[in-house]
Amino acid sequence: GKAVTSAEGKAGVFSATVVCRKVQPLLDVPHGEMADPLDSLDVIMGALNVVRLLLTRATQPDATAHRALPESLAAQLQQHSLEPLDKWIRTRMDALWSEILSAEACSPLPESLPSMRVSFTHLHLATDVVSRAIELCKEYRGHGWSD
Repeated sequence: GKAVTSAEGKAGVFSATVVCRKVQPLLDVPHGEMADPLDSLDVIMGALNVVRLLLTRATQPDATAHRALPESLAAQLQQHSLEPLDKWIRTRMDALWSEILSAEACSPLPESLPSMRVSFTHLHLATDVVSRAIELCKEYRGHGWSD
C-alpha cells in the first residue's frame, strides 16, 4: 500500500481502500478442490479482524486516521467475499456437527471426539465474526461515503 495524506494533512496513513483490497483475497473461498476452512482459519480470522476494524473506524463520527471505504467496495466485500465465506464455513460446520453426533453414538467414544468438538467451536466462532462483518457492511453501505 501507498502512504497517503489524510484530510488533516498527516502523512503516512494507509488508505482503508488499499488495506481492504490487500486482505480481501484472503477471504475468498477456494474453488475446484475439497478445501477445508479449518486449514486456513487463522488467516481468515486475521483478515476478518482487519475488515471489521476498517469498517468500524471508517464509520466513526469523528475523523479517524483511516479514510472511509467506498460504498461499492463494502458491497463487493459483502457479496463476493463475506457471504460466500459464511456459507462455506457453515457448510463445513454442519458436516462436522454430523460427524460429532455419529462419534458420540459410538461406544467407546473415539479419541478424535475432543478435537472434533474444538474444531466445531472454532468454526462457530468464525461464523460469528463473519456475521458481524456482514452486519457492519450493511450498516456502512447506508452512509454513502466515498473514497
